[in-house]
Amino acid sequence: MPRQPILDPRYFRLDDLLRRPLASGDTLGSGGGDLSASTVSGWGFSGAAIFRGVEVPAPMTISVWVEGAPVFPAEGVYRPSHVTVNAQDADTGLQVSEDKFVGADDCLVSVVSLRNPGEWSIEVETRTQWGIAKGEHGGETGAPFYVSRFAPPAPDRRITLPAGGRVRLVFVLAFAADDRFARVPGDTARSHAEGYARDNAAVVAHVQGFDAWATRHVTRFDSPDPWATRAWFHDVFLRRKFPTRVPVAVPDALQTRAGFVEEARSRFAGGDFDAPTDAPAPFLPDVFVRQVLGLSVSGDALSLSPAPDLSDWHYFAVENYEHDGRRFTFVWDDPETPGDAFDDGDKGFTVYDGDAVIHRQSDLSAFTAPLAAPSPLGDDEDD
Repeated sequence: MPRQPILDPRYFRLDDLLRRPLASGDTLGSGGGDLSASTVSGWGFSGAAIFRGVEVPAPMTISVWVEGAPVFPAEGVYRPSHVTVNAQDADTGLQVSEDKFVGADDCLVSVVSLRNPGEWSIEVETRTQWGIAKGEHGGETGAPFYVSRFAPPAPDRRITLPAGGRVRLVFVLAFAADDRFARVPGDTARSHAEGYARDNAAVVAHVQGFDAWATRHVTRFDSPDPWATRAWFHDVFLRRKFPTRVPVAVPDALQTRAGFVEEARSRFAGGDFDAPTDAPAPFLPDVFVRQVLGLSVSGDALSLSPAPDLSDWHYFAVENYEHDGRRFTFVWDDPETPGDAFDDGDKGFTVYDGDAVIHRQSDLSAFTAPLAAPSPLGDDEDD
């Protein structure tokens, strides 16, 4: 029977751990596909999109007007799965909220919600400008790709919103390079765009899909240092955001816990907790496990040489770290500290290979433990 998670995925959601105020230079990553978008702080996608090396300036710009005057974004929230931008018109009270994301099927999706909280009807208009024509385009390597665009019909974009009225508008820009199963060229992109347009819960479905991916693939981490913990999960997310990025090698030299914390804190621009950088750097889970824990696997044996100052942390956990065809979990709960840090009934240092405990000890001294024959990690396809 599979063991219960040490770190419950419900409390280690990337959207919760990495949520922060939206900044003007924020980007949305590929979502697991081939499309990314920059400068997402305005309505729509007014920066640049990149699809398989082809840059599309201002791919989908949206503007919102009430009683003939524009409504500009006021503030926003960034999450790894999606971005939310909000505003309220001072004169009419019109409330505007936009949720947008880059789908794993290479779609830019914007869901604009309008609400009139006032006592009088107001005239509202939503305008769209596209940065690329629909149809076939030439790719960077000469291979064609296809674009489909969707916006609500004109009567739905220029409306009289009654007192207390609400309306929801979906805008989609879809890209597709694989059209093998299309009846006519461009059908793949068109079907993706229409699928989002017909889905009344497109944002919810996207977030749930993102959470399912994270639960299955993310190496979870917990420690007493909030900077190290946030930098860890941001680094994990970057592998999904930039799937084609070449990894930066992790040095072979061992590192102290203090050195790891210093490296983690260096991953924040200007020392701002809400500004983790996207710059290429050694993968923090590898830095911690290989350099601080000193992991080495040779044949049918695992060796660990934890840094001497690692015991300054009264607890830490690394769950589902993939290495050499195995999935390891490392859990430290200082026996000298009251309570049970992870509610797992264990104190001291415990190491799992998959669901099986392979070693327990009361301190963080070096050791070597035997390994059973590896079990398959399972299907690597994203959820």
